[in-house]
Amino acid sequence: MKKELKNRAKTSHELKILQNYEDRKNLFESYLKQYEELSFICASCGYPTINKPASYEVCSICEWEDNGYNDNQLFRFNHATHEPLTLFEYRINIGEQILSEPKTFFDAKNIILSIKEYENKFDIILEKYYSKKTTKKDKSICEQNFQNLKKELFDNLKIRLK
Repeated sequence: MKKELKNRAKTSHELKILQNYEDRKNLFESYLKQYEELSFICASCGYPTINKPASYEVCSICEWEDNGYNDNQLFRFNHATHEPLTLFEYRINIGEQILSEPKTFFDAKNIILSIKEYENKFDIILEKYYSKKTTKKDKSICEQNFQNLKKELFDNLKIRLK
């Protein structure tokens, strides 16, 4: 976490909120960057809910309007949101809700586990695809199954994140 953020946190509780955000964001970014179709990480809550960065899309979890602000603009007011708060203040507010209502929000680790389950299914399809006994027709079926499974994964993630 950036030193500036640590210095801006007024309490150890705020520091915990900011660290949880960083952990959640890093977990999603490091694991999901391999999937081009996935959404971008919301600068406020750390969940992958933004389809196109800086497009003024509203996050379905925290209602941050993504105007392109990131950690470099943490302390500028976002007048596009329904409350004129800085990204830092928004991050603290939503982080407080996530900590106080954990059943309302999705655990990043559980989402990652779901993705791992799909990866195992992908591996089975790819194994068959690259088998020496696989015909051209079978490869076509594998490609279709792979695309269907990929779409199912992304659809399931989007449902979980709404």
